[in-house]
Amino acid sequence: MSAVTHHPRRRTRPIRRRRQVCSRQVAFALLLTIAAVCSLAMTAAPRRAASVDRRPLLAVTVDQGDSLWGLVARYGPKDRDIRLLIDEVLRINGLASPELQPGQVVLIPGP
Repeated sequence: MSAVTHHPRRRTRPIRRRRQVCSRQVAFALLLTIAAVCSLAMTAAPRRAASVDRRPLLAVTVDQGDSLWGLVARYGPKDRDIRLLIDEVLRINGLASPELQPGQVVLIPGP
């Protein structure tokens, strides 16, 4: 009497194949997502760079009694809001407050 043998490998092959196909689809989707993010980052960078003010920075040495407001009013561009310029000067110089010390050098956007 000959018995028919059961081969479990044949039943698991389609499952393995489905897993491989699914893994490839997920990898492809991930690759497309990464490519899209990189593409957006590359196209957005020139827009940000074009909007940056290209004025030269003036290095001003602080004297006794000088204030950041006074220096920006004296040396900064006249066509911009002084409050925005003060914020920009704080950011450019890495200052946490507008308090200045005599002898300190402060970079201010030029006119």
